[in-house]
Amino acid sequence: MFFGSLASGKVDKRSVVKHADYIDSELPGLRRYARAATGCQETGDAIVKEALKPFEADDAPSSLERLDLFRSIEQVLARSGNSGPFEGVAPLPSRAQLLTSIAGLSASDAASLSGMTESEIRNLLETSRSGDASSDPADIFIIEDEPMIAAHLAEIAREMGHNVIGTTGIASDAIRACRERRPDLLLSDVMLGDERRGADAAHDIASMYGIPVIFITAFPQSLLRGEKGEPAYLIEKPFRADSVRVMISRALGKSRSRPGA
Repeated sequence: MFFGSLASGKVDKRSVVKHADYIDSELPGLRRYARAATGCQETGDAIVKEALKPFEADDAPSSLERLDLFRSIEQVLARSGNSGPFEGVAPLPSRAQLLTSIAGLSASDAASLSGMTESEIRNLLETSRSGDASSDPADIFIIEDEPMIAAHLAEIAREMGHNVIGTTGIASDAIRACRERRPDLLLSDVMLGDERRGADAAHDIASMYGIPVIFITAFPQSLLRGEKGEPAYLIEKPFRADSVRVMISRALGKSRSRPGA
């Protein structure tokens, strides 16, 4: 997936190979963050590709850490905003929340990348527990065949002030219910125990109403390969409540910012 330039001989070939292996191992997490930050798989993956270019160069740094990769992504995102080559970038406070809750960086590391203080980032995460007071409650539908997980997701959504208008672990029931109730957001498991995949049902519903889907799966790597049709929003099982809260806020914020929304 990652090819360093070895032509000039300025960089030790062993370092480039080591970088390539390391970056390949980090690619799924980089994609998940960039996709959530833009609300789009294609844009997020393109940003990751752009951010990795400095590490392909002949004068690439001899050492490489995870924070360096996210710093490079943040630099591309900061240059883009909503008017650069990559549109729809989340504002800085939202990205700071994603860096800690989705990318798994410490508040200290997120602060060093965002220019915010640790205290500001911790306050953002605390605020996310009760949702955004300036936002209207959303109607959320949950597709999940494990009752305890479905109940936990519903509890998190309700604590944020949103309405959970239904839950089911059967794909056909989900499609039927959503036709009647028209949710604003889906939280969906990828694999269900019935005759269909949760991902298929969620795709059908999202296509009908143009709503975002947050997929929740124990196997996120299979949906972060950079292949066509992969999701923009992805949470790994077992999940933390703050990850779900931050992703709900991001998905709804992106959806509501679209023209005509």
